[in-house]
Amino acid sequence: LILLAPPASWDGLQAAFLARYPVARHIANTLRLRVSDSVRKLFDIDRLIPDVSCPTLIIHGDADKTVPLKQGQMLFVYSDAGLKELVVAQGCTHCTLPYKNGVYADALSPWLWQKTALPRISPQELLSFPQ
Repeated sequence: LILLAPPASWDGLQAAFLARYPVARHIANTLRLRVSDSVRKLFDIDRLIPDVSCPTLIIHGDADKTVPLKQGQMLFVYSDAGLKELVVAQGCTHCTLPYKNGVYADALSPWLWQKTALPRISPQELLSFPQ
């Protein structure tokens, strides 16, 4: 399981978003906007992750204000996966995490090779396979 800057829950995501955007908070409060339970459940990863047993990698930027790092840290703590890792990408926001200085690839590639049962094939061997 690979989670990229995941929200721990809908409530956590909503709180971070509304704190960051006061105009949105004002509109939501004025119109008394509510989210359905079915939508909330899509984001409530914190209630699901204790049941995940497969290797789990969480990558989160320390400058993420959309989904704060604390939410990724919470999921890491709640996870009961035997093999789990939290990679904190320095200086990355929610939108720059996949693109900034290869942070995503640098975290993902070694984890896939070291933590999974994939066969050990070098890039040269991989390229030599017939198309």
